[in-house]
Amino acid sequence: MEATFARIDVEARLRAALAASSVSEDLISDNLLTDAEMLITSLPASLLTDDDRARLNQWVYQAQMAILTKSGVEAEFEAAINGLRQIPQHEAGSSAEPSSMARAIADQIEKAKDRFVETRESGDRKTYLIGYGHYKTAEALFQTYNIDIELYKMTVSERIEKSLLLLADVYPSPRLADAEMP
Repeated sequence: MEATFARIDVEARLRAALAASSVSEDLISDNLLTDAEMLITSLPASLLTDDDRARLNQWVYQAQMAILTKSGVEAEFEAAINGLRQIPQHEAGSSAEPSSMARAIADQIEKAKDRFVETRESGDRKTYLIGYGHYKTAEALFQTYNIDIELYKMTVSERIEKSLLLLADVYPSPRLADAEMP
C-alpha cells in the first residue's frame, strides 16, 4: 500500500498544480510540480523501477513546459495522471482491491480535510490548492472504483460519497477566495 498511497499523493499534487494553473497561480503550480518530483524521487527503488521513475519525471516536466508555454496544459496533466495510473505496481498485493482503494480514497479525504483546517488558520493559497488536489483525486478515484467499493461494502461507499459532498462544499473551486471559512 505504501507505493499506492505515494502514487496517489503524486496524482493529488498534479491535480493541485493543474488547479493552480487554471486560476493563474503559475508560481504555485510550478512549486506543486516540484513537490510531485520530490515525491517521485522519494519512492523506494523496490516500488518503482528507474525507467518508471524517469517516465514519471518526464510527464511532470512536460506539464511544467505546458504551463510555461500556455499550450495544452490540461492535456499534458491528463497524460501525466493517466500515465501514472498505468505504471505497473512493484509491491506485494493488488492495489486495486476494493478495500485498498477505499483506504486510499479515505486517506485523500483525510488529507483534504487537514489541508482545509490548515488553510482556515493560515490563509495560505498553496495549502488550499494541495487540499483541493487531494479532494479532486479522491473524487476521481471514487468515480473509477465506486462500483467495486459498493460491491465490497455499501456503507464504505456511502461514507466516501458523503465525505466527498462535504469536501465539495469547502472546496468549491481552486480559488481560495471562493471558499467559505467557517
